[in-house]
Amino acid sequence: DSGSSIVYLCSPYANTVRQLLDTCHYLADIPMRDATRVLVMLNQSRMWQLDRNNRLEEACRSIPALETKLFERQDRNRRLLYRHVPHQIGECLNQGKAYEPQSYSEATVLACSLPDFAAITAFCCPEEVVDLLADLSSRFNRLIDMRQLYLVHSFSDAWLVVGGVPDRSRVDHTSAVLDLAIGLIAETRQIMVSHFGLPLRLRVGVSLGAVSAMVICERRPRFFIYGDPMCEAKSLSYLADPEKCLVTNSVRTSVTKSLCSAYVFSSEGYVDVGDRKLLAHYLERHENLTPVQLVNRECENIFFRTAITAEEMESWNRHTQLATRTDRERNSGSLPLPPRLLSRSWRIRSNRSDDSGISEGDRTIKSLPAKW
Repeated sequence: DSGSSIVYLCSPYANTVRQLLDTCHYLADIPMRDATRVLVMLNQSRMWQLDRNNRLEEACRSIPALETKLFERQDRNRRLLYRHVPHQIGECLNQGKAYEPQSYSEATVLACSLPDFAAITAFCCPEEVVDLLADLSSRFNRLIDMRQLYLVHSFSDAWLVVGGVPDRSRVDHTSAVLDLAIGLIAETRQIMVSHFGLPLRLRVGVSLGAVSAMVICERRPRFFIYGDPMCEAKSLSYLADPEKCLVTNSVRTSVTKSLCSAYVFSSEGYVDVGDRKLLAHYLERHENLTPVQLVNRECENIFFRTAITAEEMESWNRHTQLATRTDRERNSGSLPLPPRLLSRSWRIRSNRSDDSGISEGDRTIKSLPAKW
């Protein structure tokens, strides 16, 4: 009544909560019945809904890509889980079905190994050995896949391949394995061992007969094959000369039934395989195809070594004999360390030991490498 006060009725000019905050106001500053308060709340709700709709649309657009990535990872995990079983059996196990043990009346088994691996491990550094085996494995896997055979296992310098298992309908598995044997020997000699400056050598054994197969281990399934041909092929691979493939008489008979046989053999006579003797033959060559054609490299413009010279064979024999003799002496106790240890002087002592972990004694060996 005195006229000393003025009542000013107004509302802040704001449509969103952010505009209120920019003017240092809060929603509680607006009266409950003010239309501005309702407008700010409606606009804020609408903006929240628009944001959620945009996120939902973005998620929907990314679903196909995520689905593709999911299928790729599932397929990769499935391949990793069933990498040690054939594809057909892996699909069966993936569907939750059990694979019962099977017997195969005829299967061709190939075993191969490196005759000079003792010299390579004795004189080459670990990095060189690993690189050599990795290169060799990649070449072997390409040839095995090309012939549609199955790699049972590979361990260090030994490989075991089987044909006719688990595909019973394949009738040319013996010819495919012999072609693979020639290709493996040809591919192996393309790898040079830099420490010696010599091409790598391979020896192969092939056998034919009845085998049995089963899947073992549920957590990490493996396809296990057993039978006499497995042992025969392994024994023949160790009895074969380097750069040669030694086969049983049943293998030779199987591929020479027809008059148009394309394989040339030479008789080796009877060889001791375990507790019995087997008539064996050396596979000399394929009559119609060259090694370059068998490994499918005729289109590549690269040097392809077709044979190892007599001097190179003799050099390999000397290195292997030295490594074998040294390993035998080391195992007998006359030589404490292998011959590859050839760089730094280390004092290795015996009889007593201190806290450093080095025993005390009088023997001194000057043979440990820089990277031991």
